[in-house]
Amino acid sequence: MKLRTVISLSLVSLIAVVLIQLGGMLYAFHAQMQEAEKSLNKCFWMSFTETVDNLVNNLPYPDNSIAI
Repeated sequence: MKLRTVISLSLVSLIAVVLIQLGGMLYAFHAQMQEAEKSLNKCFWMSFTETVDNLVNNLPYPDNSIAI
């Protein structure tokens, strides 16, 4: 083979490997971001409900009253 052909094949294969690696990295990033978003939403909801419950429980109303 000529040197030009070997260099061309090497560059094409290098670009193919880089594109495949980039695709895998983007897929992993997207999957990790979805998992983090689920976890963040769950934790936010738990902290929000606990905070609201604490605020409602600390209101200056007499016992057995209903806050609407």
